[in-house]
Amino acid sequence: MYQKAFTLIEGLIVTIIVAILATMAFMSYQGYIVRSQLADVFQQAGVYRSHFIASDQQCDAGRQIGGGSQYIEKVIINAACRIEFKMRQQGVDAAIRGKSIAFDVYSGKCYSTNIQQRYLPNDCQGQ
Repeated sequence: MYQKAFTLIEGLIVTIIVAILATMAFMSYQGYIVRSQLADVFQQAGVYRSHFIASDQQCDAGRQIGGGSQYIEKVIINAACRIEFKMRQQGVDAAIRGKSIAFDVYSGKCYSTNIQQRYLPNDCQGQ
């Protein structure tokens, strides 16, 4: 007999496949947004490290050394000679909102205790 329409099972299978693909696309896009916002931090880190080394400043616990940018709320130097960038509470993806990432002044290594590793470069230590 000649069939002119899809069965209910065929429709459900197609719907499930489309839902899975849409979920994967959304997760990938969200990761892209977070990494692009963190790219601003990595760019600023190089600038702050260069200025800090050139000026021969001392590492003080909790001294604010810079203002913010579109995604960065404040920049602090700590006693371990790490430049810490605190992310803004507004206008930033929820995955990094209010969190911080620190860069060692002399080695350039980055550390974060509250940003998931999947958003950071491979050589950066995350959560």
